[in-house]
Amino acid sequence: MNTASEEFPTKVEFSRRKKANEKFILTENISSEIIQPYRRLNFQARHYHSDSAVIQKIQALGGRIQVQARDVFDLYILFLGGRVQLKNILAHTTLAERTAALEALISLDYESYLGHVVEYLDFETRKNYESKKTWNEICNIIAGFLDDSN
Repeated sequence: MNTASEEFPTKVEFSRRKKANEKFILTENISSEIIQPYRRLNFQARHYHSDSAVIQKIQALGGRIQVQARDVFDLYILFLGGRVQLKNILAHTTLAERTAALEALISLDYESYLGHVVEYLDFETRKNYESKKTWNEICNIIAGFLDDSN
């Protein structure tokens, strides 16, 4: 919620993964397009380089005890941004990790996607992603590059 009592769908998470190699972490200004709705000044934030994020998301998708639809959605967003490179996936994941990720993807259902992803999207974005057809398209794209890498 901001000072004007406007609510923004927000989810904050912390990773318990081993410390990442500093060469995969960038420090950059947050895009003004992202920060504007929150009525905040621009600031710097640390984040993973997109190549590293793709690998981590594949490993997370296949390695979690409880499979998370958000890993699939994050991979999809990285894919839309042109960040998913088959060469990078093959170089930095094992066949077992890719197979586990594909199996995890297949185990997810639409309701999980609605509750763990769509619920946190802003209203305008939600309209573009809330249909079952869109969820199936997302799954097909992610399955396609996971399967191609096997």
